[in-house]
Amino acid sequence: MKQQEMAKNKKVIFVIQPQSMVDIITNSSSELFVFEGKEKQVIEEMIKDVYPDYLNEYEQLVSINDISDDNLYTYLIYKYWVYDIHDNLYLSKEFNIDPKILYSNWDNKNTDKYWYPQLSSEGCRLIKDKIDPNRQMYFLFSKYDNPEYEYQELLENIGTRYHLG
Repeated sequence: MKQQEMAKNKKVIFVIQPQSMVDIITNSSSELFVFEGKEKQVIEEMIKDVYPDYLNEYEQLVSINDISDDNLYTYLIYKYWVYDIHDNLYLSKEFNIDPKILYSNWDNKNTDKYWYPQLSSEGCRLIKDKIDPNRQMYFLFSKYDNPEYEYQELLENIGTRYHLG
């Protein structure tokens, strides 16, 4: 009898690793598609063939030359995902770039209590040179959370999808 009572009172723990707290609260997500090609117009036509009204849910297609440093960083976080969240220097290691050049706030590393790296403009340029020396990458970010899933699947046929959480 005691064993049955103990079994009743036994607690089971499940460990779930969400991508973000927003996913837990709203189950919402934004999307990024990355395309490669020589001409932006050709890629835009391919996107329109798959999803004619894509601009209702997605930003304008942007080349790697024109992507903001913040959006480049967002892409890098998801492309080069690191499971050791305590390794703030993973991009420096991944691309073999001196952290003093890569990060604009490197000088604060030892003085800021919660230091987190911020890419410098020069660091972004160096990474762009490494990931796309021919400058043929294009990025399509969703405007809002939860773009039409059916179209996401179709866009995956012509680009690489990153679920941004």
